[in-house]
Amino acid sequence: MASADQLQLPCQDGSIVVVDDLPDDVQGVVQFLESEAVPLQIWWDVARAYLAQGRTAQYLALLHSALEDDLLTAVEDYFKKRPTFEIVQLHCGLAAHHIEQFRLEADRAAKQQHLAAAAARVNTAKQEGPQEQLPFLAAGCLALAKGEANQALAEFRAAAQRRHNGRENASGLLGQACVHFGAGRYAEALEIYKAVLARNPSAPAEVRLGLAACFFRAGAMDRAQSAYERVLELDPSNADALLGLATLHLNGGGSVQQGLASALELLGRAFRADPGHPGVSVVLAHFLMLQGHHARALQLAEAAVAAADTDALRADAAALRARAAHALGRLQDAERGYAAAIRLDARAPLPRIGMAQAYLSRGEFINAASELESALSHAGPNIDALRLLGALAPELPDRVERRAGLFREAATRHPDDGGLLETLGELLAASDPKASLDAYEAALRAHRAGKGPGGGGGGGGGVPPRLLNNAAVLRYRSGQVGPAVELLAEAVAALAAGDGGLTPLQKVTLGYNMARLKEAAGDCGAAAEEYKRLLESFPSYTDCHLRLACLARAAGRSEEALEWAARAQAGAGGSAGAAADAAALAATLHLERGQYDACKKALDLILRGPGDGKANGAAAAAAGGGGGGGGGGHAPSDPYAKLAMAQLLLRTLPHGRTEAARARHKQSVENALGLYRSVLKAQPSNAFAANGLGVCLAEGGHLDAAREAFLAVQQAAVSSAGFMRLPDVYVNQGHVALAKQAYEQALALYDRAAAESHANDTQVLLYRARALYDRDDLRGARLALSAALHAAPGDPKLRFNLALVLQEWAVRVFKRQFPAGDESKLREYEAAAERLLTAKATFESLQAAGRPKTRIEPRKLQAHVEFCARTHALALQHVEAAERERNVTAAKRLRYEESLRAQEAARAEADLMAAAAEEARRGEIAARIQSQKQHLEAKLEDWKERKRMVVAAPDDEDGGGGGGGGGKPSRSGKKRRRKGDRGGAGSGGEGEGFLAEEEEEAAAGGSEEEEEFDEQAELKRAGLASDEDDGGSGSDGGGGGGGEGAPRARPAGRLRRRAAAAAAPDDGAGGGDASVEDLFGEDIFADPDEAAGEQAAPEAGQAGGDLADEDLADDLGGGGTPAPGGEAPGGGGGGGGGGGSGGGGGGSARKRARHGAAISDSEEEEDEGAPGGGGGGGGGGGE
Repeated sequence: MASADQLQLPCQDGSIVVVDDLPDDVQGVVQFLESEAVPLQIWWDVARAYLAQGRTAQYLALLHSALEDDLLTAVEDYFKKRPTFEIVQLHCGLAAHHIEQFRLEADRAAKQQHLAAAAARVNTAKQEGPQEQLPFLAAGCLALAKGEANQALAEFRAAAQRRHNGRENASGLLGQACVHFGAGRYAEALEIYKAVLARNPSAPAEVRLGLAACFFRAGAMDRAQSAYERVLELDPSNADALLGLATLHLNGGGSVQQGLASALELLGRAFRADPGHPGVSVVLAHFLMLQGHHARALQLAEAAVAAADTDALRADAAALRARAAHALGRLQDAERGYAAAIRLDARAPLPRIGMAQAYLSRGEFINAASELESALSHAGPNIDALRLLGALAPELPDRVERRAGLFREAATRHPDDGGLLETLGELLAASDPKASLDAYEAALRAHRAGKGPGGGGGGGGGVPPRLLNNAAVLRYRSGQVGPAVELLAEAVAALAAGDGGLTPLQKVTLGYNMARLKEAAGDCGAAAEEYKRLLESFPSYTDCHLRLACLARAAGRSEEALEWAARAQAGAGGSAGAAADAAALAATLHLERGQYDACKKALDLILRGPGDGKANGAAAAAAGGGGGGGGGGHAPSDPYAKLAMAQLLLRTLPHGRTEAARARHKQSVENALGLYRSVLKAQPSNAFAANGLGVCLAEGGHLDAAREAFLAVQQAAVSSAGFMRLPDVYVNQGHVALAKQAYEQALALYDRAAAESHANDTQVLLYRARALYDRDDLRGARLALSAALHAAPGDPKLRFNLALVLQEWAVRVFKRQFPAGDESKLREYEAAAERLLTAKATFESLQAAGRPKTRIEPRKLQAHVEFCARTHALALQHVEAAERERNVTAAKRLRYEESLRAQEAARAEADLMAAAAEEARRGEIAARIQSQKQHLEAKLEDWKERKRMVVAAPDDEDGGGGGGGGGKPSRSGKKRRRKGDRGGAGSGGEGEGFLAEEEEEAAAGGSEEEEEFDEQAELKRAGLASDEDDGGSGSDGGGGGGGEGAPRARPAGRLRRRAAAAAAPDDGAGGGDASVEDLFGEDIFADPDEAAGEQAAPEAGQAGGDLADEDLADDLGGGGTPAPGGEAPGGGGGGGGGGGSGGGGGGSARKRARHGAAISDSEEEEDEGAPGGGGGGGGGGGE
């Protein structure tokens, strides 16, 4: 039985030839295979055996021989079948070889040859077996080698849809997973691995390793560990799984020492399981490098290079090999190793960082920066590359600043790395001071937490004095003077505590910064003393001279400031920058003093460029001091000098109406515009140049464009968090708004400028006064100028403008149209005349001071003096006329006021008389009401007495009830029988002339409850006090037997009529005393329905009688006079009793007669009412 290392070859006679060692001469093997007519699969197996031994030439020779046309024809004829799959397999084997050589080859032409050969073999394989999976897998690998991931994904998808020699194969899916994993799409790769494992649970370990890798990349460490452990359960010696678990332990969140120990143990197992595993060798080499075992690391790295099966892994191994050689001092071998690693993987950062270190060791900064930039462009913010690049900032500041974004990103990822944060602060100090300060603050926190460079704990050593000083400077620039002083004091203490104390250079630097902080805090005297003390030790320290000049300038001592500037120029020596700074300061001082020629001379010297000692001496002379100097000149591209020259051009713009003046004006604006653009080209973020550009646009009439420029500068100043203070931008915006007559906006912008600058900025107040003047607010303009004069009493320009405002104010007052009789006219005229005198005196004072001091044309002042004199003379006339007008108006007003007072007195007297008459009328009415109340109370008492008499009447002959009226014998008969108990006395039947107990109540008009209700209600209606609030309602019965056909009166209406009848005369006549209705002019007790009926009916009863009294009398049975017209149904009333109450009558018929006109429609209807019956006779005699 053959061993695994032996190769068995079949023969035609059925025997087997066992080959232990493959011969170097492959031709003999070819001849044997051809002569025995073995299948092409045997050719492939023999070729792979040679490849496994690293004998690539024999491998290729066998494949090429197997694909010769004669051999293929012979095989096909012998086996009676074309070996399609075997042919495809051989072509793909050759394609794989060319793909590998394409990766390894360094020569570009050779790489292209291998690429073309591989593509040709793949295409041939696809043509031979279009349904075979293998050609598409090879095409996918070729696309990956070319870097075409999308094409590779498409090829692998096509492969997944085909079979491998008729069998299903997951290689196409695994290829897609590899593409997704390489592109960072770990979720997609994970889904594919899961699908493959679900279809084939016994899939190779590579599938589970792919799952673990996806979990690891996705951050699911627990699931990744489970996947690796599952692989080890199936194969305990799987080096890839052991390596994966070691990587997990190195990246775990537990103890660093414990993780390192576990990782080393797993790596040892992996190395013992597979000593040639390149990944294990690479990780072990890393550990050995960290421990300083460079020689052993070099051996492992070389082994990994030889065994690596991917370019990325081979590149890592080559970079480690180069690093080990570098550490051993073999620089040439190191550079060759770095170059080889870069060729294998140009995107790997490690070999490029190593190559940059090699360049730095030779002082080749540009080459080192190029390698670091390449590493950063491919790998992002690699912290090692950034640290090296930050170290190049002093030599290559521009190139380093271009990578500031990567430093920001790295600082975000490593917020505790104090060294990286400090480097970031240094890079951003010039371009973004706010972000620079933030970085310095973060670096301070990291250092105070013991995390210095590298971000590790235990940094120790305290905060570097350099960091403290730089942070203090930026805090000062942002206006945080107090915190800046604290940091600077800490820096001084840190340096003093070091070895040897402070060096002279450190002393002067920290002393100067401390003086600047005192100056910023307002302690200018102490700051000046500190500057002078430093100059005693360092006389050539020009910065101290310049600061002393600035202090004198702020105090208004311009002569002293020029002297200090001249000293700075003289002490600059060979420093071109210091000389330029001194000359620029001198130019600024000359510009502020209006010495334009001297200012231009100093600026010309700065912009002239390098010169000799004569030039420096001239500059010193221009600064106002003597003495020359040697050495270099000034920078011709000095931005400050260009800005100052542009400002000078704008300050001295020619004005005039002639064409020549306009041309000079335009040319000056264009020259200034060119200077501002030149500065912006070199410094795009220079806000002062952008502001000047807006000024030039405004001078040219482009107000909208100027406004946009000023807004951009304003936004930049606001976003600087206090590092940029540019109040001029608000002034310029105010000028643009003023030119557009947007006065409120202009005033708001001037106020903002005053808030941003000094509180007593007289120039801003002057601009504000101009805006108020143009808005016709002369009072506000005067107040603004007065405030400015309070800050600068001797400023001739302010005095002139204040006098001009007073003059204009007076003129406008005299031109104003005052209404007739306006009392303020005289006061306004007098004040205007006084203003004219004040303005005239101011103009005369300025005229006497002379042009050298005022810089105002004397002719202009003389014209204003004369104008004020003439206007004042006319003003006096206006004042006199106003006085006369005031007197006339006062007399008219006096007469008018007297007339008003007389009218007011007459109206008051009339009001008093009317009030007296009204009071008398009210008293008369009250008396009448009181009399009526008394009369009504008497009648009510009499009525009550009558009621008691009726109830108590004896059953004898002394009196009798009236005859009952006949009822209507029609439809209502039944109703009458049912309600017979409601009939009155004398209604017919037994006992005629006598009343039963129940009938007595009916004759009285109802029950006692009904009468009590009526009594209280009528008292309340009459305005009299009642005993209770409510009363009962009466029954329908009444005295005297009324007919059934007669309509019943409402109980309340009947009671009201009874009350009225009680107040009438005893004889029952319709006349009598005046009733309550007569008193108030209306029937206050009448029922609304009855009142309406009474208005519609004709008068009945007694002539001249009161209708209400008559109705009430009828209801009570008094009178007995028949109604006119006769034939009224219902019969007449009974006769009156002697001296007592009258008998009952047919009141209902009486009432119906009154309403006949309203309710009787025909004679037939009247006939139906006729049988009502007549009333009974009167009762017996009484008293």
